[in-house]
Amino acid sequence: MGKEPKPADGHAEAHATPLTAPIPTNTPPALVITAGRDPLRDEGVEYADLLLARGIECHHEMFHDEMHGFVCSEGDTSAHRQAMAVIANWTQSLTSP
Repeated sequence: MGKEPKPADGHAEAHATPLTAPIPTNTPPALVITAGRDPLRDEGVEYADLLLARGIECHHEMFHDEMHGFVCSEGDTSAHRQAMAVIANWTQSLTSP
């Protein structure tokens, strides 16, 4: 069996990050939400850019003042409500003519 590719950034598992996983040509549109104070922020931005570079429709929304998990772990905050509105509007845009 072949050896799994090892990401350049040192992740032990090739599929631990979507940056190193294969991206099928029929990948559906994506919504990527990143938080400015998230240690994974740069990877999220890079992933959104990678999808766009591969011709995959992608909407990226950055919440500059938020931390990792803010959408579901900080309760009913202003940023949570804004993110939920982004998700709802983006989802609705997929089904609108």
